[in-house]
Amino acid sequence: MILDLTQFEKPQVYKIDDIEIHTLKGVLHRVDGPAVMAPTHQEWYTNGKLHREDGPARVFHKAPDGNVRICEWWVDGKYILQGQLDQETFNKHLHKVEK
Repeated sequence: MILDLTQFEKPQVYKIDDIEIHTLKGVLHRVDGPAVMAPTHQEWYTNGKLHREDGPARVFHKAPDGNVRICEWWVDGKYILQGQLDQETFNKHLHKVEK
């Protein structure tokens, strides 16, 4: 049996029950939205690292109403403390997520 490794060069989407996972080259990756989407949370990844520049990279929701419970900011796999964001940026992105 010959394994076709070129399939990993293209974006892949896997669905397991109600969870959707996006990968590229075998790692979590998506540029146009969260790479992991589940009823309880969303996570943004780039090249296998938690990463998002326009809002929190990890958002946990209360089920089933979807209200935001916890937001985490990550850039290039590094956790960003709330105090490291200026308050205007923090508030702007928090309000986007809550809507």
